[in-house]
Parts: sequence; C-alpha cells; structure tokens
Amino acid sequence: MKKVLTLLLLLPIFITGCGKDKKMETPSDKVKNYLDSYINLDDNVLTDLDDMIDNMTDYNDNQKERYKKIMKKHYENISYEIKSERVDDDVATVAVEIEVFDYSPIINNEYDEEDFTLEDGSYDVEKFNDFELDLFEKVDKKTRYTITFNLSKQDDVWVIDEPDDIVIQKIHGIYAY
Repeated sequence: MKKVLTLLLLLPIFITGCGKDKKMETPSDKVKNYLDSYINLDDNVLTDLDDMIDNMTDYNDNQKERYKKIMKKHYENISYEIKSERVDDDVATVAVEIEVFDYSPIINNEYDEEDFTLEDGSYDVEKFNDFELDLFEKVDKKTRYTITFNLSKQDDVWVIDEPDDIVIQKIHGIYAY
C-alpha cells in the first residue's frame, strides 16, 4: 500500500481555470481551481487516478475498484478556505486551510504480519489489502491542515509550482502528523 501511496504522491495535477481570462486570475483563483478540480472530479483528476490505479500491481480488479471509490469519495468531501494571499512581483503564496478524511492512522499503523500469513508461511497480500481497504471505507473522521501553495507568474499567468510531497500527503489525508 505504501508503494501505491508513493505513486499517488507523484501525481501532481495542474489545472487551469476556464471561462475566465487566465491573465485576470489571481493566485487565489488558481489555487481554488486546483482544489475544486479534486472536489468536482474533473477529467484530469480521474485520468490521473485511473493511471495510478492501473499501476497498482498488488491489487486485484475488485480492490482497484474499491480503492477508486474510496478516493472519489475522499476528493468529493474535501473542503477548504483560502486564508491569505501574498504577492511579491512574479511570485506568490496562498495559504489554505483544508479539511480531509484522516487516513494517516491506518497508513502509519504497524499491523501484525501473522494476521496476514498463510499456512505455508507466505504473506497474503490480498488479505492485507482487503483489510486495509475495509479500514479506509470506514473512515469518517476528518482532519485540518494548513497548506501553503507557491505560485510563479509565467507569461503574465499565475502557475502553481509543483506541490511537494507533504502538500500532496495533506490533500490525500495521509500526512503523518
């Protein structure tokens, strides 16, 4: 599962707004569009999720479908509030308070391997994955994080700099606090 989450962390999604002149968008507008792309399950978000799931070699087809359903529910339930915006020439920061389902206790827990060992002594990956997915499906506790997005102006258009691993972990509710 940690391999899967590592893949997830490497899937930054850069969404630009539509319907509004890109040169008129503020840094806060860009961050809002970025986070709304998750909440609204935009095509780019779903494509990246599908690509990531396709690479989950330890999951069977049923587990992949369960995981996709979990992540879609997670994305749709993200809430946020833009707290501040600071612009200094061609760079900006936008501070956001985000609320997401808290999966970190599951990810950071050490489980007894004996519970997932077959009679022949081998590790039952499928059994562990089902166990972990069962736990993910039951999560209803949320947590709040403050995230600072960095932006750069390129050709008079604000662009979100690639979020680091910590930002991605916070968005996905797996940050170990």
